[in-house]
Amino acid sequence: MSSKLALAEMLKHNEHWCSETHTLKPGFFKTCSEGQAPKVLWLGCSDSRVPESVVTKADPGQIFVARNIANQFNPDDDNVVSVLTYGVQALGVEHIIVVGHTSCGGMIAATNVATKGEAPGGALGRYLTPLVELAKSLKENEEAAKLEDADFVRLLTEESVKRSMRLIAASDIIQDNWAGKVSPLSGQVMSKISIHGWISDIGTGKLKDLGVSITAPGEDPTAVSLSG
Repeated sequence: MSSKLALAEMLKHNEHWCSETHTLKPGFFKTCSEGQAPKVLWLGCSDSRVPESVVTKADPGQIFVARNIANQFNPDDDNVVSVLTYGVQALGVEHIIVVGHTSCGGMIAATNVATKGEAPGGALGRYLTPLVELAKSLKENEEAAKLEDADFVRLLTEESVKRSMRLIAASDIIQDNWAGKVSPLSGQVMSKISIHGWISDIGTGKLKDLGVSITAPGEDPTAVSLSG
């Protein structure tokens, strides 16, 4: 199929979806047009194989989303920090889920740089730098250093999710939320945030909860688990 036909097919599918949704859920689009109140912020990878609304069967309006190369949260990335700020302080999301996935090109590239020095250039190379540094630090562990590349990529994927979770938790946005400060965007004290880490297995389509949730001081992470 040519690229032009593929685009036409997308528009055709959209028409079908709109018609079907209107029939099954009358008033749905009117409700959507009046605002959004998602309870979840999803930080995922840009990979086309992990579309959050599809893999969770979510409707528009249910998930606030940030996606980038290798699902990273870096404090100097204004894009992802802006999403976090708006999601927490304006929309009042209650859960943040960092979602990595198997066969991630970003993780594979970072592993290749760490082990073979094969670095992509330009913006992509710069963006992968935190992952490369994480991969190098993991390689300092004797057991991790012995892993085959595929196993090391899996390890890096999970550790990168945990790293992003820690950085999110340490951000001023989350620290202010946990301290019960009034949101400058809503003028209200928002619900306290819980942060979770998942992995999407592209080979099965299934999402796995890593069981490493982070909550406000004094709260029980198991009480806010999304896996049970």
